[in-house]
Amino acid sequence: MLALQGDAVRIFDDCYRLVDEVTALIQNDADNSDERYNAIEIMRHARSNLDTMHKEGAYEMWRPIEQVHVAVDRLKSQPELSRFLSLRRNGIPVSQMLDDISAGLDVIRDFFNEQTRRSNGEGLRSLSAGQFDWEAEVENEIRRIGNAIDAAGRILRTRAAREISDLPAAPEFFDKIDRIQSLHINLRFAGQDTRLNSTERLDAALEDVCRHFPLILSDEVDTELNALVKGAREIVRYLRLMLRRNAGLEDYPGAPHAEQVLAPFQFVVTDERLALQPQASHPKLESKAIAEAASTALGELAEDIALDLQNSNHPRLLRSFTRLVEAIKREASVIEIGLHCSSFEGQINAASEELSSSLQNLLSSYAESVKGYASQFVDWQRFSENAAEDRYSKEDAELFAKVARVLAADLENRQSVDESVPTALWQAADWNDRADTPRTRLGVSRTVLNVIAACFNELVKKPAQAVLTVGGTVVTVIVLYHVLTFGVALSKTPEGAWLQPAMKVIERKLGELSSMPM
Repeated sequence: MLALQGDAVRIFDDCYRLVDEVTALIQNDADNSDERYNAIEIMRHARSNLDTMHKEGAYEMWRPIEQVHVAVDRLKSQPELSRFLSLRRNGIPVSQMLDDISAGLDVIRDFFNEQTRRSNGEGLRSLSAGQFDWEAEVENEIRRIGNAIDAAGRILRTRAAREISDLPAAPEFFDKIDRIQSLHINLRFAGQDTRLNSTERLDAALEDVCRHFPLILSDEVDTELNALVKGAREIVRYLRLMLRRNAGLEDYPGAPHAEQVLAPFQFVVTDERLALQPQASHPKLESKAIAEAASTALGELAEDIALDLQNSNHPRLLRSFTRLVEAIKREASVIEIGLHCSSFEGQINAASEELSSSLQNLLSSYAESVKGYASQFVDWQRFSENAAEDRYSKEDAELFAKVARVLAADLENRQSVDESVPTALWQAADWNDRADTPRTRLGVSRTVLNVIAACFNELVKKPAQAVLTVGGTVVTVIVLYHVLTFGVALSKTPEGAWLQPAMKVIERKLGELSSMPM
């Protein structure tokens, strides 16, 4: 006998709850027509089959699952019952609740199938080493999604609840967040047959919340909540892309899209030119005034320190300080500022024996002030938490630094490349070469993956004929040729697994180019 435990029980209980809620919505409808009674009987039939599944704690009944599916399909497909599909509970329509019931039962059925396969000696033992790596990467992304969603839930139960509860949209928002948490449980428990569908449903739910609740998901209400929900959406989209490409579905409706991740640098092809993508860094809501005051103070103090450094004989230290100050002045991403600060601290330590104690104390104090400034931002906190996982080895980072230097050298002095792009790549490699910390390893790795993602997106969204005539896309081809050289090694790194299926797309697209008449 197969029995469900843990997450599976929660999914089953969600199906139970949704069946009861749909039934109650139909029962409470003012219409006393035959159609209403028919709809109620359909849902009671579904409930009866769930009762059968639940009997004596056994969850091994395939037939009751099919019978619930039949009941749901009847309610959705009969034209005379269609009006009940638009009944809502806090903005969630019956049609969506029915879909959630079907999807939850599909996950449970998938569980049965995998348990049966394993009991027959199939399953994990037949996976290759590469498939094990793939599964580990997928499971890691699912954990990251859960961490973000759980953290958002904690904020909603505490400080954000006070800000949100009086808003008219609050009940609907809270219900939809509860649904997102349930959909994540489905994803966490889903097997190979239902994982993609579970991911796409969670993706749609997060997109719906982000699109319909801009007032609640704003920095004015809670910066961290905003960042967590939108961060979860980014990871889900990345996982969705991974799963679709792994299933050979890279050409799904709408161009394939490789999401760029939180890093010191992001990139964009705009007006046929590869350039840096501006990243707006927002301080935590309660820290906004502190961050603004700190930025002003750092700018004023920098002028005096620059004079002292110019009079000293430490050109590397001066260059590092100048880069840090320029990043603050142009309001660069807080991650870039933080990594410039780490590099600056390294230069202070390297020159410590040659600096006067007063100057060293002044420089160290400035670096501490910059770190205090960066700590007011959610993005720096998230990036630091990611770095603390220390998933990238020294060898991983050295590989990414090598690729960064190769790309930077090839992209310099090209009309269709903004000069900031090779500068950023050189800088990311330099940070890691000088320090080799978890933050610098994460910084150079994600910078390279981001420039590849930007170029990959540009390549797949245009027909081959346009690639040969448009400057910005020619540059993407240059970048992606290097991906074919280093891609196998890069795809084995912690966040590089998406490159494995992406390389198949790149090879196909570049093959189309090579076969075209010049």
